[in-house]
Amino acid sequence: MTITEGPQPRRYRTSERTVILVIILAVLCFYALCFVSKVHEVRVSSLPDYMYMYIPHLPEERSATATRSTARAQAILDRLAENAAIQSAERDAWFDAARAHHVRHRKENANLARLDLSTFYGGIMLQPSSTCPADLVKTSSVRDIFDGGKWLCGASLLGGTSAYSHRPCVVYSLGCNFETSFERTVQEISGGRCDVHVYDPTLRPPAKVKAFAEEMKQERIYLHEVAVRGTSGHSTIRIGDKEYESQGIGTMFESNGHDCVDILKFDVEGAEYDILEDTDWSSLCIGMILFELHGGMIRDQRGVDYTVKDGIRHVRRLEEAGFQHYKTEQVWVGGHAQAELAFVNYTWLLPALEGV
Repeated sequence: MTITEGPQPRRYRTSERTVILVIILAVLCFYALCFVSKVHEVRVSSLPDYMYMYIPHLPEERSATATRSTARAQAILDRLAENAAIQSAERDAWFDAARAHHVRHRKENANLARLDLSTFYGGIMLQPSSTCPADLVKTSSVRDIFDGGKWLCGASLLGGTSAYSHRPCVVYSLGCNFETSFERTVQEISGGRCDVHVYDPTLRPPAKVKAFAEEMKQERIYLHEVAVRGTSGHSTIRIGDKEYESQGIGTMFESNGHDCVDILKFDVEGAEYDILEDTDWSSLCIGMILFELHGGMIRDQRGVDYTVKDGIRHVRRLEEAGFQHYKTEQVWVGGHAQAELAFVNYTWLLPALEGV
């Protein structure tokens, strides 16, 4: 008997099988990229809205490897921020005297809040709750300047090869008194690509001020004879026996057309109290905030002690706006309760950690 074979299934040629495999791999890669992007989105979703301005927008041509690198860097910053929040919460618990188990302990904790910031406990309470996970540079050593300089976290981001190289870096320096070591060091680090805006209305005499402003302008350092105030808008402020035009920090940014700035530094001889007390930090997009705290000058100007609790309240306002406290350092020992404090916006640091 003859057996007739039925129709056989069509066999794919080698070239057709290759095409199908390529299509399947392409679909799998597409879903993998979507997943990685979603991970990055979840990592930053809890950040305050204003801080999204410093999340680097990933160009479409960037590889999946770069996207994964960004997600890893964000995970590191998330963990550091979580650790800082735990430490800050425990620091603040010292002021919650009502929770102490023993009456004597409640009284002692209450006394801590009233101590002058210049005490030993003031220095302990002002220690940083976070750290700088990027390159750390000091603008001047105390070996060279009696009160030292400022600590920059992520200084490499100011340079011309950083993720922000598509725009000039922007620096605001409030308080000057003709001393420009900070501003010139920033320009040296950045390769002269920063626009530095110096605010100080108290410089005298006019002829010296004019020559100073012209000299600084050649280095992209621009002088504004305007004082700073804590609240937004324009007004006047009395310094000594004179009235000066004053602006809030946000108003300064707006007047120069800046949505975000890389560094805000202020050294204003006690006037920092109003800045720290009234500025709406959550409305400002800033990379680093560096300032000198003058507890003795604040006491003399306000007629009351600048206490440990006052100092921590001002630190907490910055922390609650998303800025991480990474450095505290003493200033001139002959001063009263003077310290340099430094805070960084971790989202600004993100490009510095890519590739880790």
